[in-house]
Amino acid sequence: MPIMDGLTSTREIRKYEQENGLRPSTIIAVTGAASNQAQKEASISGVDRFLTKPVPLKILRGWIEEWESKNGGKVREELVHKAEKVEIVDTS
Repeated sequence: MPIMDGLTSTREIRKYEQENGLRPSTIIAVTGAASNQAQKEASISGVDRFLTKPVPLKILRGWIEEWESKNGGKVREELVHKAEKVEIVDTS
């Protein structure tokens, strides 16, 4: 990642959520690093789910469906809402 790595990003997201009284987002780490240490660091940083590449789409689909059922079908709606607030920075 050009500005910060995924674990740093996760810590910053968690900090922002806490400072602003926001409900925590679900953060999924997708990585080639499958070590126990990498999983531990991800968990400490605030990652909810840890996946090692390659990721079967069946697993992702199941998790999304699970979250939707827990949130009254609003997961996709929430993702779109959050995406609208993301500032895209051109680093080229």
